[in-house]
Amino acid sequence: MIANAQAAVVKLIKDTYDIMLSSSSFLTVSFTPSTASADSDLDTLRAADAITSNGQLSASLTAAMSGGAAATADLPSGASGAAATGGSTGT
Repeated sequence: MIANAQAAVVKLIKDTYDIMLSSSSFLTVSFTPSTASADSDLDTLRAADAITSNGQLSASLTAAMSGGAAATADLPSGASGAAATGGSTGT
């Protein structure tokens, strides 16, 4: 499920800002400041106004993400787009 969410976010950022993140596994990638990876991705997102100076999502990215179902429509092959339905009480 995490891979599906990451794939949808990567696609959304690519389609909206024409930015390809250095890792499609950005939620689980090691972060090292001042390196060409997640740190430079943050700089690029900031320069494109996708995130604010304090790291919050911009209004435009928030609006794009609010259409979540649309973001999963064209996931890469092998990604189901299935969403978690929450826990089960077993009844």
